[in-house]
Amino acid sequence: MTRINKFLFAVEIDDYNFELSVDRHKDRFEHVSPGCSEVRKGNFVGRNLDWFINNEPSVIIKVNGTAHRQASIGMAGVIPEMTLDVIEKGVPNEIYEDLPLHTLDGVNEKGVYAGVNVMPTGETSLDSSRWKSGEWGLGAAYTNPENEDSTYDVVHLVRFVLDNAESVDDAERLIERVNWYESKNNMNTHKSQSLHWLIADSSKTVILEFIENKPMYTESAKIDEASYANVMTNFTNKVMLAGLVQPHGVGYERFNLLKNQYDLVPESFSGFEQLMKSVWYSNTYTKEIKSDDFFFSEYVVDSLTNDELYNNPKIWENSKFNNLVLKAKAAFNDTALWYKAETPLWFTSYTSIYDLKNRSMRVLVHEGRDGQKEYFGASLKSRFTNPLKRY
Repeated sequence: MTRINKFLFAVEIDDYNFELSVDRHKDRFEHVSPGCSEVRKGNFVGRNLDWFINNEPSVIIKVNGTAHRQASIGMAGVIPEMTLDVIEKGVPNEIYEDLPLHTLDGVNEKGVYAGVNVMPTGETSLDSSRWKSGEWGLGAAYTNPENEDSTYDVVHLVRFVLDNAESVDDAERLIERVNWYESKNNMNTHKSQSLHWLIADSSKTVILEFIENKPMYTESAKIDEASYANVMTNFTNKVMLAGLVQPHGVGYERFNLLKNQYDLVPESFSGFEQLMKSVWYSNTYTKEIKSDDFFFSEYVVDSLTNDELYNNPKIWENSKFNNLVLKAKAAFNDTALWYKAETPLWFTSYTSIYDLKNRSMRVLVHEGRDGQKEYFGASLKSRFTNPLKRY
């Protein structure tokens, strides 16, 4: 591991075995509920990963190409097992060997980008037969059960695309052949999350969602317009096309912020730095309550059903919810309360920005706090002097 700053490391991997890594981590992953944002304009893609405030690092991960795999560079997000303490002590951990599977966004040598966000499983699921009124179904179905030799959890899809795809069209063909499934989700039923993906190349952007066990794509007609496919937060094309978007919750507020600023942003790293900063968790969260860009979707009130909580502006009339939001807002502004179990706060764990044309990236961790003030740049040409130690 090469240490970049307090919460950012970089690693270069000459080889790893996708199939062995998948087998080691089968049914290990749990879907969690980060409130991420992704936006594509021209050659650039920006991404925020919103997560619980933590002391865990993020990792720039460069995977070198082989005759059977594309080279790529991207981000392995917050991994609970891989703490600063574990890294600094050099404790053997199979997570090191399987870091590529934890890639949440990246670009490969062909200029293909892939990134993943969460969404409510009640909007789209691999198993629609398990949808229930007022609940989010837990996906457990298979998309292509005839193909038993290539059966992968959807959490591996970013790495699969980066390793194999030469274009968006190629990614779609490859994804269609795989038997994808959604692993068990151990979170409380109404808080469970599913996943969707933004995939882009030099001329095309799509959002992939599995609906009724089949891959479905929403495509943008252009790569530089504020369409749904070029701006992805945490709701599905099903909601968008039905005209159900509300001002609050499940990423609607961040979608509106990004869409409204889209045409004003230059296609450059500096332009995207400002764009993604506008939807950092704190910069959305700390607005006045009930404003159009107030970010609340992670603060779930257990006594409310999903129908009451999401897609329902009347949530602001609920005193219990408002008290919870105000308490959380006060805690966020008091850094002494951070990292405490009784104050499960959120922030933007990292912002990554990609130049698809030049296969390069910049990344800033922990919202620029704790001395992490500058973006670190890397590309497929970068060499990290301390490669991954194999155990």
